[in-house]
Amino acid sequence: MTKICIIGDSHTGALFKGWRLISAEFRDLDLTFFAGPRNGYAEVVVKEKSRLVTSSAALRKGWRISSGQTNFIPNTFNAYVVSSLGLSFGPFLLHWEAKRPVRNLSAFADKVVRRTLTFQTISLLRQITDAPILFLGSPLPPTEHYSIEMGTADAQTYQDAFKTACRQIGTELNAEFLEQPPETVAENLVTTDMRYFSGVEGDRFHMNKDYGAITMRAVFSMLSTRV
Repeated sequence: MTKICIIGDSHTGALFKGWRLISAEFRDLDLTFFAGPRNGYAEVVVKEKSRLVTSSAALRKGWRISSGQTNFIPNTFNAYVVSSLGLSFGPFLLHWEAKRPVRNLSAFADKVVRRTLTFQTISLLRQITDAPILFLGSPLPPTEHYSIEMGTADAQTYQDAFKTACRQIGTELNAEFLEQPPETVAENLVTTDMRYFSGVEGDRFHMNKDYGAITMRAVFSMLSTRV
């Protein structure tokens, strides 16, 4: 049985729902989710070189409820997946809308990606485990909830900058970046197809179980040669 740890924030909900949808197909996998408020991850530290703990009461509660086990993350898993935690294409959309010079895009991408709680968390994990680590960003915003007129060429330029920064920084930490599955991305390359939107009234950011299932299959495919 391969034990996989999924770490993240509210976007982990779609992954959990997706996993429930397809779990019968992967009986050799044992998944444990550790999800909670994103801000609490700023208070995560390593304890006794064997586990991640947090002084955030809200995050400890989230971890305990979502894992059904503990309020800390141990080094006993065969692989780890870090989801979202501020790693997002959103700042790149804002950069484009502000019409900032593209020549500065690479430095901007490195700065934005490097400072996320995603990479802080991966850095901490690397202090307790040598197991494979995958990471993925927040899903692109739902098409109908983001008005944008970015052309295809610009969209590709900004996506390339984001993905390159993720891969480069991931390499530094011996972690691998998983792109948003292409079948969930709208034709404009910068939003998510509405078929995968949560549909929850008032929600403008989260995805549904179908998105989660597609993403989890991509996770398992990438991990299949690493664990």
